[in-house]
Amino acid sequence: MNKDFSGLSKLQCFGQNACGGGCTPCFPCAPCPPACIVSKTVTRVVNSVPAPAPTPLPTAEYGYVFNDGLQTVAAAAGVRFSTNGVLSAGVTHTAGGNAVVLADAGTYAVWFTVMGTAANQFILYLNDTSVPGTFYGTETGAAGSAVRTLTTGFAIVTAPAGSTLALVNSTGATVTLATGVGGGGPNVNASMMVVKLA
Repeated sequence: MNKDFSGLSKLQCFGQNACGGGCTPCFPCAPCPPACIVSKTVTRVVNSVPAPAPTPLPTAEYGYVFNDGLQTVAAAAGVRFSTNGVLSAGVTHTAGGNAVVLADAGTYAVWFTVMGTAANQFILYLNDTSVPGTFYGTETGAAGSAVRTLTTGFAIVTAPAGSTLALVNSTGATVTLATGVGGGGPNVNASMMVVKLA
């Protein structure tokens, strides 16, 4: 248990006494002559344990890109994202390109969406290599139907510094992204969001 006696004083007597001559400790042999009383400050006694060093948090890196215009994606080609949303310094993308660049090594969560006019399948690529478990596809409605379905996918990837992410058409045929869906505004027909986890 830590005890702190800082600020306290004790009286100790030195002077002539029955125990011996000169100024030697009087107690418990004899009363202390007033002239020999001195004050001594008690030394601070504290047992301290250093606080552990805090665990550094990962730098917050994130990015969102999307496409909202007419686009035809060839088989085995990457989706081109026309517009950049909010991007941190460590996640970059050139508007109109298909590669999202990760400046720092780390573990990232990735979400993506695609809306085509026909049945389709897309897969996430990391550095020109397909990421296992990221084949996602949809079927459209009956022939002649105006129904459009949204392909959605997600993954967690471990990437070295300078890596690129791309969303690639694995349908085996050209896919046209759907426009004019649901209203008069330019609907998003492809998107990717990236967040660094560690």
